[in-house]
Amino acid sequence: MKYAVYTSYDPKDRDKVVERGTKNQEYIANNPDKMPKVIFPGHNMAGGAGGLSIVEATPEQMMEFRYRWMPYMQIKAVPLFEQGGKLAEKYPKTMK
Repeated sequence: MKYAVYTSYDPKDRDKVVERGTKNQEYIANNPDKMPKVIFPGHNMAGGAGGLSIVEATPEQMMEFRYRWMPYMQIKAVPLFEQGGKLAEKYPKTMK
């Protein structure tokens, strides 16, 4: 399943977040199957400390991802559903 992953952290924890990120990159290099596959890499969002990325992952990989950032990073993962033209096709049928 694909997820939009929103991250945020307290700016006072920036050094800890960077340190944890370095450790996580090493972990990912040695255990690529245990972590989500990045489809759209992390991008910072204006107005705060955090960002957005899009990943493809199993529920187990998402739990591992969250665990590896605790307690410094808050993570909200929102499932993405591919609809394409299907939504426009189905909508008129549901309105009858």
